[in-house]
Amino acid sequence: MDAMYVTHPAPRNEGERTGLHLDVRVLGAVEAARDGVPLALGGQKQRAILGVLLANIGRHVSADEIVDEVWRDAPPPSVKVSLHSYVSRLRAQLGGKEALRRRGSAYRLCLPRHAVDAARFERAADEGFAELRRGRPDSAVGHFDRALDMWAGSPFADLHEYAFARHEADRLGALRLTVLEERAGARLRLRDCGADPLLRKAWEENPMRERLAARLMYTLYADGRQAEAVEVFRQTRSRLVEELGLDVSPELSRAHMDIIRRRV
Repeated sequence: MDAMYVTHPAPRNEGERTGLHLDVRVLGAVEAARDGVPLALGGQKQRAILGVLLANIGRHVSADEIVDEVWRDAPPPSVKVSLHSYVSRLRAQLGGKEALRRRGSAYRLCLPRHAVDAARFERAADEGFAELRRGRPDSAVGHFDRALDMWAGSPFADLHEYAFARHEADRLGALRLTVLEERAGARLRLRDCGADPLLRKAWEENPMRERLAARLMYTLYADGRQAEAVEVFRQTRSRLVEELGLDVSPELSRAHMDIIRRRV
């Protein structure tokens, strides 16, 4: 499945050219609004069809592919009729044929590039990474904060029974973890050493992600919490050994030695 495209904020008149003033959110439950007014996206099947199109935004998705994703192994004989009906309702909600186009038996969701929160998140993340490469950690932190503020929960949270939604949630979630790691590193370079609840929660949910653990350890140590930093190392190492039969990476081991020898 193609990844959701990476976008940048559109010029002010882009929505005017398309006649669309939409805000579509997938970083949490799937929601949409036009000019601030929530749109009725229908029942589970209809929302799942929208989810498939959002996960493949900008390209044509065949009817067969949508059926495979949404109805899986049990499509009814009239599934194509049902699909066409659902798509027609979505088209009416999203703004007509310009928003949801059909070519033969395939459908394509065409929205302004700034309309989807996941695309805005990816763009903000990329801008943060670029600022780090330019040696501007302060600017990078601003972009990373903006990216993280877009999250309301697990992506496609109301559609996790579908494989495409779980795939997108995993992909976007992995990028979010990278953003948290790079943000922590940038804050350390700036000596901005306050506690980071998002970083701590992310490690608790991903206790064997060693780079995340290392960044959390340095952050805790910089905040004057050496014992907690060492405990993060102990727990991470214990999980790696017990569950995977692996010892810690050189990066995590180095973080541990830096902290216990106070070389940070």
